[in-house]
Amino acid sequence: IDLFAPTTTKRDDHEEDDFEPDSDDTVPPPVPPPPVGASSNTREVVAVVFEAQRDRVSAYRSFDAALAEALENGTTAESKPAAAYAAAARRATARFDAISRRVNACEAELRRRGHGPCADCVRAVQIAEKEHLELTAAVHLAAFRREDDLHPRTALNHCIDTINDALDALRIEAEDE
Repeated sequence: IDLFAPTTTKRDDHEEDDFEPDSDDTVPPPVPPPPVGASSNTREVVAVVFEAQRDRVSAYRSFDAALAEALENGTTAESKPAAAYAAAARRATARFDAISRRVNACEAELRRRGHGPCADCVRAVQIAEKEHLELTAAVHLAAFRREDDLHPRTALNHCIDTINDALDALRIEAEDE
């Protein structure tokens, strides 16, 4: 994995559905980070993690917007909004996977360079982000079912706090390098 290459996603050729992609069905690549080579320092690798995190936030916003649109305009399996949401879920999954692979590569690079504390912070972000995605899926499912279960939302808010704490710790560790 080229950890400094822009994150890109593509739709699998074997996916079959009746959904016709429109101009919103493409995932724009994130803004690429500045080039970082073998002589880069820890802060530059950490900057790649933060850039990936900004892309992750953007992906969550798009995913949540697709849910809101589906809920507003129809959620039956045959409805166009539900089909659009299904396509958005596929895009989000691909995007989150690409981001995760990139952040994992950054973690490995930090460990390779002997920056264990920074790598540990990145690992904490990744663990919390996995939970974040699972809780987001639970919140979306509850919304489709019109359930008012506050537990997933409360857990999601706690998870976001955990991610922010891990990012703050990473920022501090990187400053010490």
